[in-house]
Amino acid sequence: MGRPQFGLGIIDDVASMLSLVGDGLICALCDLQSMLKASLREVKIEGRSVKQMEMKVKLKSGEMEVYFLMCWVHE
Repeated sequence: MGRPQFGLGIIDDVASMLSLVGDGLICALCDLQSMLKASLREVKIEGRSVKQMEMKVKLKSGEMEVYFLMCWVHE
C-alpha cells in the first residue's frame, strides 16, 4: 500500500469513527489514548536523545488532544 492509499485509508477510518454515536466514539477515543500512553512509555524506556524527547512531546500533546475530544464527545 503506497502513501496516497494509506492517507485515503486514514481519512476513511476517521470518517467512520466520526459517524459512531456517543458511546462507540468514546470507546474508540479511549483505545486511542491507551495506545498513545503505551507509545509514550516505550519512548521513555528507549533513552534521552533529542529525537526521543521530540517524540515524547508530540505523543503527550496527542494524548491531551484525545482527552479533550473525549470530554467534548461526552457532553
